[in-house]
This record gives sequence, structure tokens and C-alpha cells, in this order.
Amino acid sequence: MLSCFNETMYPYVRFLRVLDLRDLHELLDDDKFSNKVYANFFNGVLQQFDFMAQVPGTRQQKYRGRGAKLRSNVAAIGDVVVKNAQLLEEVTEPSVGEYSILTEALPRWAPDLSRLQSLELWDGKTLGNEKIRNLLHANCPSLRKICIYQWYVTASYH
Repeated sequence: MLSCFNETMYPYVRFLRVLDLRDLHELLDDDKFSNKVYANFFNGVLQQFDFMAQVPGTRQQKYRGRGAKLRSNVAAIGDVVVKNAQLLEEVTEPSVGEYSILTEALPRWAPDLSRLQSLELWDGKTLGNEKIRNLLHANCPSLRKICIYQWYVTASYH
């Protein structure tokens, strides 16, 4: 992540082939990722991605707002990585209930994913969006594999 901001000796982000948002989400959601570790991670240029610190209210209110803030963290970090990782071939999405991070992020990311070969979606309704399908078709000519973990279809019976 720091290499996206030229904060490392080598531009590691330029060599990334996989963006695993599941691992990032799990890291940010882990109970052990708190206090010193959390403060150290969201330090310096990464402080702009610390949406969890922006959750107001009591401890109970903070816990309720945590899921949305985690998704915002993951999406914002993904925005920067995708812009800088020109060789990305695979993107994976975390399971975050009924909310799909990629439904909102793919319209922004698709133009920068020209080498994308594999896409793992938690919820297939992301592909129900015609705009997203068209963007993937136009910008990701190497896309060969899509893995979907769930896709609920509502049927109406007359």
C-alpha cells in the first residue's frame, strides 16, 4: 500500500497481480488489529483511509457503524491500489453480507483492469448491473474466469 504513494524503496505495487480484498477485509475486521497495530497501520499517508476513527457515538453505536466503515476502508484502499497496480490479473471480493463492495467499485476500477483474468464475486447481483457488464466487456478483454459464491434470484409466480 505504501508503494502506491512512493513511500517505499521499491515500487512493489507495480508488480501486484492479485488484489485479494478478502484478506484486507479480514485484517481490518480482526479483533487483534487494534490499538498499537491499528495506529501503526493507519499512520502517515494511510491516515486518510482511517474511516473507523470517524465513527461517532458510544461503543455500541460505533459497533453498528463498523460494517459500513470497513467496506469504505476496503473500497478506498482498493481505489488507490487499482490505479497503481497496472498488472492486476485477479480481484477477489470479501463476503460482507448483502452489500457488495465491487458493485460500487467496479465502475471506477474497470478502466484500469485491462489485464484482469479472474474475478471472484461474493454476490452475483453485481453482474446483474448492465453498466458493470458492459464496462467489464469493454475494458477487460482477458477476463476468462468469474467465480460467484451466491446469487439469489427472486421469482414471481402468477
